[in-house]
Amino acid sequence: MRELLKTEHLSVSFFTKSGEVEAVRDVSLTVEEGEVLAIVGESGCGKSALCKSIMKLLPKTAKIKSGKILADGIDITDYTQRNMSRLRGALFSMIFQDPMTSLNPTMTIGKQIEEAVRIHNKKMPKKQVKKKVLELMQLVEIDEPEVRISQYPHEFSGGMRQRAVMAIALAGNPKILFADEPTTALDVTIQAQVLELMKQLIREKEMSMLMITHDLGVVAETCNKVAVMYAGKIVESGTIEDIFRRTAHPYTKGLFNSLPSLDKKIRRLQPIRGLMPDPANLPTGCAFHPRCPYADESCAKTVPKFQELEPGHFCRCSHAGKGLDLYFPDEAVNETAYEKGLPVSNPGNNILGKEAVP
Repeated sequence: MRELLKTEHLSVSFFTKSGEVEAVRDVSLTVEEGEVLAIVGESGCGKSALCKSIMKLLPKTAKIKSGKILADGIDITDYTQRNMSRLRGALFSMIFQDPMTSLNPTMTIGKQIEEAVRIHNKKMPKKQVKKKVLELMQLVEIDEPEVRISQYPHEFSGGMRQRAVMAIALAGNPKILFADEPTTALDVTIQAQVLELMKQLIREKEMSMLMITHDLGVVAETCNKVAVMYAGKIVESGTIEDIFRRTAHPYTKGLFNSLPSLDKKIRRLQPIRGLMPDPANLPTGCAFHPRCPYADESCAKTVPKFQELEPGHFCRCSHAGKGLDLYFPDEAVNETAYEKGLPVSNPGNNILGKEAVP
């Protein structure tokens, strides 16, 4: 399969008044033709920073420190905004989290889609442009497009606004679609409809997609590959089957254990203790060890390697493949590294309100 997107050891830093903060650390990933890759993790883990660095939408206070970004075989790491403007929409396009803030409230939906069409088809006659706009509205299943084309964003429902944003994103026939929490602002029923539409478009248009989400239900429904991020690094990656059925990293296990279950044997939720560490003051060794019920002294000292457990299934944990229970044992849930008295230097946020043992 052809690689449409690839990052090699990508690191991104933000420069603040307090100093440099590394938000993305040594991230390598690949999206092949026809694949849908999900980037999952808690808020603040670096998902959006990774996506924006690939799209070159980082603020002026951020910079790609090292690594490469390859789009359809082209090295775009050092591309200027002028060069990127030729690729955005044509090679890849983005669907943002909140459609209401993505759309111009003073322009009709039709005009906004038309603007996107004209950017990629400068010599297209006016009649053809309108025809293309209507075709895009039909493609994303906006009902009565001849009427809707003259309406404003506030006249659309949340689901219809998201469809309009999708129409704009598809105007240049992109090969890769970036979706940043595309269904967060939608209710469950509309969410299901939008996800089904996205899957249909990916099949029909033969596109690939990189989806940023914290919703594992959306991942199971839409994606075929998953990368789990924590503190700026990918800690586990693989196919849906690898991540959902052969979970290897304690953090990934924690994400699953935090979800409600229909299994009557699971009496209560088992949330991950504490909070994400401060990216400006990360723990030594494995960044997850202060919250990990399986952590031992070596976890505080050694940065784990990103090892391949099975073909295509990678994990960044020294305990991976050692038969950890899927559900955190009850005694471990209430006994993280801090409470065990393990030597945790430079712990970042003191998540349990206790001093680290020197």
